[in-house]
Amino acid sequence: MIDASGAKVPFIQNESNPKYPFIVLCDDDGFLIAQGVDRDFDPNILSVGVRWRRSRSEETNKPNPLGFPLARGTAKCWLMLPDDIAVCVLSYLKDQTPNSNRQIEKSEIDKAIQILKNQISQRSQND
Repeated sequence: MIDASGAKVPFIQNESNPKYPFIVLCDDDGFLIAQGVDRDFDPNILSVGVRWRRSRSEETNKPNPLGFPLARGTAKCWLMLPDDIAVCVLSYLKDQTPNSNRQIEKSEIDKAIQILKNQISQRSQND
C-alpha cells in the first residue's frame, strides 16, 4: 500500500496465503507478533511483523482499537522486522513461559524460525 505521501506502508495480508498463512505467534496485552506475507512484497517470502496495542503510558484497561503503528492515523499496519532480527525476537519468545497476559505459539514459532533462517541463507548465497 502507498500512503498519501507516496511512501510504502507495510501490511501483513489478512487473507489466507497457502504457503505462509497469517498466524499470530505471540499475543500479549501490549503487543502482537504475527507471521504472514507482506502485501507489497514477494508472496514467496515469509514476513514477521509487530503491532503495539497501546503505549507504555496507557492504562491496561483503556481501549485502543487501532494500536500502533498506524498509516496516516487511520489504518492498522505492521512494523515488518528484518529476517535476522525476527529470528532473534522469536528465539527469545519461544524460550518464555506463556501466561495469562502472553500467549505464545511455540510450534509455529519454531517453523517460522526455520523458514527465516533458510531465507537468510538463500539471500547470502545470492549476494
